[in-house]
Amino acid sequence: MRRKKILAVILLVASFCFVSGVGYGEIPEWVFKVKVDNMKFALLAARVDYMMAKPDSFLGVSCYYDSVGDWAEFFPAGVSTKGKVVISVLDNRGVFDDKTGELLLDYFKKELNFIYVSIFRHMPIDINNDIIVEFMDNFGEPLGYFSEGEYHLWEE
Repeated sequence: MRRKKILAVILLVASFCFVSGVGYGEIPEWVFKVKVDNMKFALLAARVDYMMAKPDSFLGVSCYYDSVGDWAEFFPAGVSTKGKVVISVLDNRGVFDDKTGELLLDYFKKELNFIYVSIFRHMPIDINNDIIVEFMDNFGEPLGYFSEGEYHLWEE
């Protein structure tokens, strides 16, 4: 019993040797110098809000603001992303696996409504005009998309 106490004290003292030299609670200067675009910060904070709203079942959601239209190449021809928020939804939990056709579109609708309410409740963004969404399976293959108020399967 005495040996266990001595060993515990030695390990505790050794751990304090490593911890004591780390930073002393100081924040490095570079943290204050990094400039972040307000839209990027707002979308990142909104993404965290979505994850906190569904901690056990959230999907992989990434949000981007496309000011020049670069994201249009990832969508079918005729879909413009310029000046819109592009949301990429990755099915990292396999919820889209057993759904096809209209059932899949209904699930997209339900999921996007939850994402919209979670992410954009503090931002004046219109779901029909300001958002383009890509729904992908677990392997990153596109299943469908939302554009200008309509849901589409990728094959169409």
